[in-house]
Formats: sequence, structure tokens, C-alpha cells
Amino acid sequence: MSLVFILLPLILGFSVVFARRHGGFLMAGFGVAFVLFGYVWSFERTPQAPDYVGTLSTRAVDVTGWIEAVDLRGRDRIRIRVASLEGFEKPPKRIEVRGSVEGLEPGHHVRLRAVLSAPQGPVLRGGYDPARAAWFERIGFRGYSIAKIEVDEGAAVSVEQAWLNWRWHISQRIVRETGLKGGIAAAVLTGERAFLEAEDVDILRRAGLGHILAISGLHMSLVCASVFFLARCLLSSWDSYARAHDPRRPASLIAFGVGAAYLIMSGASVSTQRAFIMVSVVLIGTLLHRRAISMRALAISALIVLLITPWSIMEAGFQMSFAATAALVAAYEAIRDHRRTSQKGSQSWLAKLGNFIGGLSLTSLVAGSATGAVAAFHFQRLAGMGFVINVVVMPIFTLFIMPVGLISLCLMPFGLSHYGFGLMGRGLEVLVTLSDHMARWGGDMQAISAPPGWVFALVMLGLVILLLGRSLLRPLGLVTVMTGAVLWAFSPQPSVFIQDEGLVVAEGEAGWMVSSTRRGRFDRSVFLQRIGEAEDVALTQFRCDDVGCSGETRDGLRLAITHQGEALEADCALSQVIIFHGDVSPYLRRRCQALILDDEDRRRAGGSLLYTHKGQIYRIETVERSRTRQPWTRPATPYQGRET
Repeated sequence: MSLVFILLPLILGFSVVFARRHGGFLMAGFGVAFVLFGYVWSFERTPQAPDYVGTLSTRAVDVTGWIEAVDLRGRDRIRIRVASLEGFEKPPKRIEVRGSVEGLEPGHHVRLRAVLSAPQGPVLRGGYDPARAAWFERIGFRGYSIAKIEVDEGAAVSVEQAWLNWRWHISQRIVRETGLKGGIAAAVLTGERAFLEAEDVDILRRAGLGHILAISGLHMSLVCASVFFLARCLLSSWDSYARAHDPRRPASLIAFGVGAAYLIMSGASVSTQRAFIMVSVVLIGTLLHRRAISMRALAISALIVLLITPWSIMEAGFQMSFAATAALVAAYEAIRDHRRTSQKGSQSWLAKLGNFIGGLSLTSLVAGSATGAVAAFHFQRLAGMGFVINVVVMPIFTLFIMPVGLISLCLMPFGLSHYGFGLMGRGLEVLVTLSDHMARWGGDMQAISAPPGWVFALVMLGLVILLLGRSLLRPLGLVTVMTGAVLWAFSPQPSVFIQDEGLVVAEGEAGWMVSSTRRGRFDRSVFLQRIGEAEDVALTQFRCDDVGCSGETRDGLRLAITHQGEALEADCALSQVIIFHGDVSPYLRRRCQALILDDEDRRRAGGSLLYTHKGQIYRIETVERSRTRQPWTRPATPYQGRET
């Protein structure tokens, strides 16, 4: 790290000296310096060691603290800000615990006994890593409560606890007054997703509208833009003021204040903070009489976000937000340049309606195209009717649901909000029903296999060149994107998945085979999603008897699964890969020509992917091979099995 600090001033100094003769040296030097600074800053901002001191028991431990969040979806879960944890001099900042949440609310002081363990790692190499997410959210452990969680009614309440409890009660009131779709209303207005119905979430996900459930740039832009234009219109109608002052400046300040209030109301999640920063840069640009919507403003927004949370660049939310915004800004600039050169004149109402519909369609097409690669890489799913559904349904959300919801929030102190929330509920019912029908017409989600990371990076590099490059560079960007798409389509996929607990999934002659249909269902679904298989893919079972199971992949790789040492000699002669439930001695390994993966091998490697060709393994990918140097892979507690 000290070498980087030495190189930074040297590079900048040489760049300034050589820039007198060659101007390009200055830009190149600053580029290299920014890269080095980004490396140093990311390292400094990333916690390099746990924030707790102590030893966690494998048995139940006493925990005290207060509730930060309650999750009512699926398995009831609470997030606790820890005050004390048995066995720890300094406890972790947060833990997550499953258990009965009846009567519990954010802000409550609680006491409980829970069995805890460190957050588990990813199922597959390069996949979503719960341990990484927990590390940056400062969640030390996860587990489950073994008894009823007790509430301490007499404990003092901090300002943060009171605020979280207030948000919870506001969300409950929104759910009551909105009706059937109250969970969606609470999610888009207060950011509280605990009340969402699983059926509604699934419908919106299949329709390609899942993004409306998480407060992001769309919601913040709607709120701030609505307030800005309303304030500007009101100030413009005040003739004496409008003649002496620019109405856009106070309108920008008012919109900024409302946006900050919405940020606080919604819980200030990372995605909401990112959206607020992007909108704030636009409003400040308007305040300073600068061009509000430009690539420069977008770059400033991205720089601020990365200075605050540099690790967010690896997250799907950051990549999708800035990819969509950059594509929309590029399209907006192209349209603006075209309008400057075209003839101007009054338009009929029919032409204006056509422009409105065309604008919505173009927005959906541009944003969807820019974020499609990111969504496919991270989630391996694309909505088949996503473009059409967004064009048809999003005007309902943009022009009716969100404005009515904001007005209803403002009417809450006067006891009149139930009228507005009732209308919002009707609009949400129409939105969900219409989305469900259109998604059914368009078929299921399109499954897409995940490519290697470098292929995705190539696609994103091409997109950056296409959006930011000048006229001569843009064809190069398009060629780069197309090259990446071809490499994506022909990327080799693994034919065998071996879970750390011994589940085996392999591609056989008649389709996908599993060693057990009951165990490891979550890990199995993650693997099948990663290789682009449909959610309802048919599965067959390995040939099994009392000794174990065996099978053969489509290209001839022979697999054996057993727990009996007596069967190992026969399996060594007949199979190429043996998954053994137990421990195999070095002596037996030396006598066996097959690849043996016993309990210790699988525990150390994590999930393993086998790439085969003509019955031979040519590459093995393991989880731990890609995680050995990350700070969140520290040893924590004895291995206790994967949470499912």
C-alpha cells in the first residue's frame, strides 16, 4: 500500500512535466492516478477485520439488544442491534435471527437465547455471497431463537429507535388503508417491505416490474420531479416574483428538501441514498444554471457514490442504475441534438400524444436494453414481455399511483389519507392484475446461463464505449458488445455440481440427475438457475441401492456416491469421480485412480463445478479457490451445515 502512495505523486508529477510537449500525457497520468487512488480508497473503506471480540459457542447464547427490522415474508426474521452477546467482550453490531415475531416491532428492546453461526458463503463460485453482504452491513452472525423473544418495555428509547418505530406504524397504517395491495404501497412509500405478499412479488418479478418494489432512482425522480415542476408552476404564476427571479432556483431547493424527507421516510437504504445523490446533482446543476441532465452530472453522481460506498460497484443495483441512466442520458442528448437541427413548429394534440407514447416506449426500450445484460448476469432471468408490460403498465404507476400515494402521505396528519390510499389500492390492483395477465400471455421468464466474469466485463466495456464514445468510437463499442454477446452464448457450462454437503447434480442422457430430491433443494435451484435451466425442469434420480448411487453424464463421465468403505474399491475401478460421505485415508487415495471428494474435501472446497469433455474433466471450479483472500472469509464457528 505504501508503494501506491509513492507512485501517485510521481505519476502526477511526470504527467504535468511531459504535458508541456504532449497533452495526452496529462490525461493518461490523471487516469492512472485515479485508478490507483480508487484502489487505495477501496482498501481503506473496506473493513479488514471483524468489529467484534469474543468466541461464539456452538450452543445457545444469551442476546440483548433492540430490533432494527422485522421481516414477515416467508420465515419470520428480525435484525437486532446488539447490546450484549454471551461470550463476547465487544459484540458484533448486528445479528439476524429467525423466530416468532408476533407482537415485535422495530425499536423494541429484546432479550433472547439463540443458536448463531457465521453467515454462509456462496453456493457457487462467482455467485451471490451472503457472507460478503453481511460483512458490509456489519451483520456478525445469523441463527435462530430457541425460545420466545422477550420484550423489555421499560428500557430507554433512542431517537433512532423512535424513528424506526414511527416508520413501522406509518407502514401499518398504509397497509390498512390501502387494502389488498397495501404491502406494495408501503414498499414504495416508506421502503418497508415486510408486508409484501409473496404472490404479488412473484407476479411483478415475472412481468419485469420487480424494480418498482425497491425505492430507487425511479421513485426518487418521480417525487423530486413532481415537486419541482409543481413549485415552478406556482412560482411562475406569481407574476412579480417570476419577473425578478428565476423560479427554477427555489423550486430546486424545495424539491431537494422533499427528496431529503423522502430519503428519511424510506429508511435511507443504500439504493435510496444512491438515487438521492443522483437527483441532488441534477437539482444542484439547475440551481447553478448548469445543464441538469448530462454525462458529466452522471459521472459526478457515480464518483460521490463510490467515495461513500466503493464496494457497491460490484452490486447489481449500482450497475443497473447507472447503466440505465447513462443509456437514457445518451438517448436524451441524441434527441436534443436532432431537435436542434429539425424544423420547429406547433404540434397538434395527436402529435403530442404520439410523442408521449413514443417517449415512454423509447425510455423502456433504452433502459431495458442497457440493464438486460446486468440482469441476465446476476439473476439469469429476463422477462419475455418486459418491454411491452413496462410501456403499458408504467404510466399507471408514474402518473397515478405514485402521485396519489404522495398526496395521501401529506393528508395523513389531517386524518384524510384513507381516501387517497383507497384510490392508490385500486390502482395497484389494476397494475398487478394487468401485469399478471400480460406476463401469462408472454410465457415464463426467459432463462439465460451466466457467462464467465470476463465476458460480462467485455459486454459492459463495449456499452461504456458505445454510450460515452464519440462518433468514430461508437461502432467499436457496438462491435465489442456483439463480440461479448457471442462469447456469452457459446460459453461452456458445467455438467456436474457437487454440493459441500454431498448433493450431486449431473447432466445425463435423459436430462438432469440428482442424488437426492429432498436434500439441498436451495443449492440445486441456484445451480440450475446459473446454467440457464427453467425453474420447473424435470429431474431424475441416480441409480441407487443399499451401498450408494451411481450415474453417467451425457458425455461419459462416471460418478459414484457412497458412504461405505467396502464399496470404495469397486467404485475406484468403475468410476472417475467418487463422492464419499465420510473420511478417506491417504492410503486408500493412493490406491484409487478416481477423483475422491470426501467430507473434508467438500467442506474445504465449498460447492464444486466440473467441466467435462468426452468423459474427461478439464476444469474444476470451487468456491473457496476464489475467496481465500477476502476479509469476510475469516474462520468463525465450527461448520454447522448450510442454512436452507
